[in-house]
Amino acid sequence: MIAAITGSRSVTAADAAHVERIVEALVYDVRPAEIIFGGAVGVDTIALAAAQHHRSHRGGTVRAHHSRLVVIVPDVVAAQPHEAREAIRRYADEVVMLRQRITRDDGWAAYHARNEAMVDRATVVLGFWNGDVRSGTHACLAYAARIGRPLWIETIGGAR
Repeated sequence: MIAAITGSRSVTAADAAHVERIVEALVYDVRPAEIIFGGAVGVDTIALAAAQHHRSHRGGTVRAHHSRLVVIVPDVVAAQPHEAREAIRRYADEVVMLRQRITRDDGWAAYHARNEAMVDRATVVLGFWNGDVRSGTHACLAYAARIGRPLWIETIGGAR
């Protein structure tokens, strides 16, 4: 199994704790070969850090299973916010840079390409979604549904 994680950039402390609990269950119980992240701040960064922490330790004991952590960014890592760049540098086993310039002028095509690359590589998509149908998370989940990827959707509140 290869799981892609998508979610909001805007999260509350309760949302972050929920993401961490679900990622812990994903790593320990589902045990995917790969987990794919979008490399943004918010859910992407929280989930990446949680996966790194939980893939190695549980209750102080080292686990044999080690999901590969893959980050796909729309442009280059240097174009990501500082917090995201640091998480990518520290935790990613593989980084895919699509090298598409991020711009509003083309309807944020680089983000859509990144989302599609994540979903195309995955066998299941885990979304942390606040219900906003105008969001990139919704667009990613809708694409996954269109191509028949199984969805695991967790509701978050999102910071307003």
